[in-house]
Formats: sequence, C-alpha cells, structure tokens
Amino acid sequence: MANYTNDTATDSGYRLQHLLGIYLTPAIFITSLISNVALIVTIRNAELCNKSTVVYIISQAVADGVYSCLSLLTWAELFGIRSKSTEYGCLPITYAMNICGFLTVWYASLMCFDYILYFRNWKIAIKLRTRTAARLIVILVALFAAAIYINTTLLNNVDTGNTSQSFCRPNNEEIYWVLDFFDMIFNGLIATMTLITLCICIIKEVRNFHKSKPETNGEVGKFSSQLTHCVVAIASAHVFTSLPVIFLRILASGIIPQNWTFNNNYPFIILHVLYQIRFTLNYFIMFTLSPEFRRTFFNSIRSMKSRRRPQIRIPNQAAESEMIELKG
Repeated sequence: MANYTNDTATDSGYRLQHLLGIYLTPAIFITSLISNVALIVTIRNAELCNKSTVVYIISQAVADGVYSCLSLLTWAELFGIRSKSTEYGCLPITYAMNICGFLTVWYASLMCFDYILYFRNWKIAIKLRTRTAARLIVILVALFAAAIYINTTLLNNVDTGNTSQSFCRPNNEEIYWVLDFFDMIFNGLIATMTLITLCICIIKEVRNFHKSKPETNGEVGKFSSQLTHCVVAIASAHVFTSLPVIFLRILASGIIPQNWTFNNNYPFIILHVLYQIRFTLNYFIMFTLSPEFRRTFFNSIRSMKSRRRPQIRIPNQAAESEMIELKG
C-alpha cells in the first residue's frame, strides 16, 4: 500500500500538483466548454445523424459541461479553501462531485439507450429512466453515507489536531483504496454505457439500410456511412481517453503493487491532467477521425458567419434605368 508523509504540503510533487490545480484546471475548463459549444453547434447543423443520436450527443456534451463545473468547484475546494489538506481534499465535496457527474452522464446514456432501442417516445423513456435514476441515487447515497461514516467514526482515532478537518482524510489512509476503487468503477461504467449506446446506433442504422427499398439504398447507404463515421469517432475517443484514466486510477489507488508512492504524487499529476482533459480530447479525436464531422463543423461555422453578416442590398442599375425609361 502506498505511503503518505505527514506534511504533504511541503512535498515537491504536491506543490507541482497544487500549481496544476490552480492554473491548469481553469484553462482546461474553459477549453472544455469551448469544445462542447462547438460540438453542439456542429451536431445541430448536421445531417449525418438522426434525431435520437443528435439528442444523445448533445446530452453528453451538456453532461460534460456540468461535470466540468463541478470538477472546477472541487479544485477550488481542494486548493483554495483547504490548501493544507491531502490529495483528494475533503471526502464529501470530492465524491459528491464525482457522483453528480456520474449520475448526469449515466442518466442521459440510459434514457437515450431506451429511446433508440425500444420506445421512440421520449415521455416513456424519461418516465422509465426517472425510476431507475431514483433507485440509483438511493444506492449511491447509501454508499456515500457509508464513506462519511467510515471517515468520521472509524478512522477518527487519529488526531489530526484540527477539528475543522473532521470530514477530511486523517493520516491513516488504509481504507481509502476502496473509495478509489468505486471511483474507478464509475469511470469504467460511464465509458461502457457510452460505447454500448453508440454501438446500438450503428446496429440500428445498418438494419435500416438492409430493410430499405432498392431505389432508396443510395441515400440510406450514404446516411449510414456518415453516421458510422461520426459514431465510430466518438466511440474511439471514449476508449482512448477512458482506458488510461482507469489504469492510472488502479495504480494510484495502490490496488496493484508498484514502485510509485504518493509521496511524489506523480501518478496523481498524470491522472488528474488526463481526467480533466478527457472530454476535450474526445472532441478533437472525433474531429480528427471523422471527415464528415470535420466537414460539418466548418459548414456550421460558415453558416453562422453568413447569418451574422448584414445583408447589403445592391441596387440593380440596369433595372432602375429601365424603370425610369418606362416611367418617362
């Protein structure tokens, strides 16, 4: 199990992580919001996805924005209000942020999964998924309450010397690999649900292609090809950005014995940087892999510029001279 020093604030790795948290996270947050706005604008103007896929992708982008906001608040809590606390800061604020982001993304994924696969009716899908989300919230609240109980009751035998840190990690760290493991599972579930939903999109469009009439095969084939480009790019982005994060989470939690220790914090530095930029990487990987997505993005930007440009009416001098002659 990894070892901690009693004074992590003086550790060089912690200072580097502190600087990353203060200066890099807001920049990543702004970049993530810009990429999400560009993604929504692109998809809304695209003809390469059906309605359900458009709503799904927009919901993912909105969930990303919400999660980025919550993550930024976590860093503010960790490096601003409680700058002397350890790597994760206080358990309630940190894990509440992770659970909120997880619920947002999973709810959107499950609702769109139901809509695409079964119902074709948003009211039924929302009704069903609201019940599922309610059950999930109850389970996660119970886990969260258990984590707080473990932190405040079972592990508070270690005197931290500061009563204001009763909800923060004490020096005894043996139990927290369990919570890290739950966090790792959440990341894996988000990636898995996203890939399943996107695979359903591909399968559904391929089935529509085979069921279509011969005279419309050309249009349907073109539509399916464009959709497949877009979906494969998104799925690839999630795979490329989720697997390294999960692997580093395993290393950082100490489940697998390794030579890194928490004293230098370098696993956490790599982990948090990847974790913060993974959604932004998703967008750029989509942009790189999908020519249809790239073409639609530039077309959307051009259409937005043309809408903002004022329409200047240039009079037709020949037509006006003819009118003058007729009147004369």
